[in-house]
Amino acid sequence: MMIAVFARLFLFVFCLAFFIIGVSGLLLTPWELTKIFGLDPIWLASDEATSFLNQYRFLKVIEGAFGLFGLLKFRSILDGGVSNVIFLIGCGLAVIARSFSWIVDGRPDTMFVAFLVIEALTFLLVLIHSKRARG
Repeated sequence: MMIAVFARLFLFVFCLAFFIIGVSGLLLTPWELTKIFGLDPIWLASDEATSFLNQYRFLKVIEGAFGLFGLLKFRSILDGGVSNVIFLIGCGLAVIARSFSWIVDGRPDTMFVAFLVIEALTFLLVLIHSKRARG
């Protein structure tokens, strides 16, 4: 079945990307904020930035942990059950958060629109595949 192939592929890429982006964001926070988001590096050295950087690194670790969860629970996410529900809630909330932000904050950069599309497709493919796997 093509759904099964695409569900596995999208799930793997999604989880690997979350893990890598989360860990790299933790370690390379100033670089990421200046190169990806265009924040002024002088601001990042200010006293006011300390709490922001602390929170940003925390959120990047949560992103990485979600990716690691997906990699470690790959088969059980696809088969259904508790891991599937946890993944679908997390992935679905990511799609909702990006969509909500687009509505209230405006259109993000094309790269982030692509992330939204990939996350939504991953959610749908895993949902369809797991429903079929459960019978």
